[in-house]
Amino acid sequence: MAIPFADLTRKALTPLIAVCLVAALGSAAVILQGGGWRLLWVPCLALMFSRIIFPLILLPAAFFSGVMQAAGAVYPKVAKVCLWLTFGWFIAVLGLYQFGIFHLGAGLMEEPAPARFPVLVWTIAIAVLPWALFALRDRDNILFTGIVYMMTVSALVSLPVMIFYAWPVVTGFWLFCGLMAAMLSLQAAYEHFFLAASAPKVTDAPAMPAAEEAPPAPQDQPPA
Repeated sequence: MAIPFADLTRKALTPLIAVCLVAALGSAAVILQGGGWRLLWVPCLALMFSRIIFPLILLPAAFFSGVMQAAGAVYPKVAKVCLWLTFGWFIAVLGLYQFGIFHLGAGLMEEPAPARFPVLVWTIAIAVLPWALFALRDRDNILFTGIVYMMTVSALVSLPVMIFYAWPVVTGFWLFCGLMAAMLSLQAAYEHFFLAASAPKVTDAPAMPAAEEAPPAPQDQPPA
C-alpha cells in the first residue's frame, strides 16, 4: 500500500533546504558583524564533508537495519529489537549533532535576548541543512526524509525553550530526543494500526478463474 503523503514528503525537502540555507546565510552575516566568526567555521566544515562523515556515523544503523531485515521472518523479536536500536541510533546521532553545534555558540547565548536570536537561527539551520542535503541524495527513502523533518520540529521546540527559559543543556537534549522518539512512535503506530489493517489480505483477493479446458479433438472413426 502506498505511504500517505509520500509525494508531499519528497517535494517538501527542497523548500526545507532553501529555508535553512537562507536562514543560515542571514544569521551568519549578523554573527560575523558581531565578531562571532569562531561559531561558524566548524559547522561549515561539517557541511562540506557531510557526504563522507554521515555515512560513517550511520553505519551502526545500517547494520541494525540489515539484521532486522534478515531476521524478520525467523526471529521477529530480534527484528523488533534491531528496529528500536536503529531508531535509537538515529535519534542519538541527530541529537548529539544538533547540541554539539549549540555548544559551539553557548558563549553567545549569554548575551541579551535580541542578540541570541541570530545564534539560535544559525544553530538550527546549519544543523538541519547538511542532513536535508544528505536526504536529498535519496529522497525516495521516506523514512529518513521524515526523520529529517522530525529533527527540524524537535530543534524548533527544544532549543528556544532551553535558551529563553534557562533550562540545562541536558534537559534540552532529552526534550529533543523525547520529541523525536514520540514522533517516530506515532509514525510506527499509524503504520501498524491503520496501514496494516487497511492493506488487502491475500485470502480476500478474488480467486483467479480456472483455465477452461479445451474440448477434446474429434477422433477419426475407422471406416465401417
